[in-house]
Amino acid sequence: YYTEFAKSKIIYPETSKWMRACYDTTGAVCANTVCLIPTEDLYLLAILQSKIFDWYARHEFQTRGDPWSFSGRVRFMTQQLESFPMFPAMASQQAPIIERVNHLLTDMTAKAYYLADEIDEYLYELYQLTDTDRQLIQEAEPQHSFTARYAGIWADLPEIDEEGEQLWVRWSKILTL
Repeated sequence: YYTEFAKSKIIYPETSKWMRACYDTTGAVCANTVCLIPTEDLYLLAILQSKIFDWYARHEFQTRGDPWSFSGRVRFMTQQLESFPMFPAMASQQAPIIERVNHLLTDMTAKAYYLADEIDEYLYELYQLTDTDRQLIQEAEPQHSFTARYAGIWADLPEIDEEGEQLWVRWSKILTL
């Protein structure tokens, strides 16, 4: 499986407070308890970083402690990820989402806050969520900072969160051979 590291991939921790999916195109190698999906699919990256996925994972995946509290953790095991009902969007439906993900990958500005919300809005539309469903997801979301939630998409250097844990950010800068 070492050849998979050389490919473009999405990397994420097996257990975390929330999904911290990172996109790597550098051939970075990962340490223990980190999973990878060899893919160039930025639509999948958007799904994994979405509020919809976060809500689903906290309800359906194995957890350690209360997944809604700051101290709780969610386990992102492969078989659970495969159970997520990913919307089979056509290329034309994916295009505006991928455009925003590409922007987040290359530019961290104040506009990024709006882009992340726009991605969630596009996904709400694709999943045909009602206003009530959207409100349920948004109100249930743990109060993580935007930067922490999306650090894996664009951060260049490791950061430390409130509890002193290193955030899972842009692996190409953290773990390379």
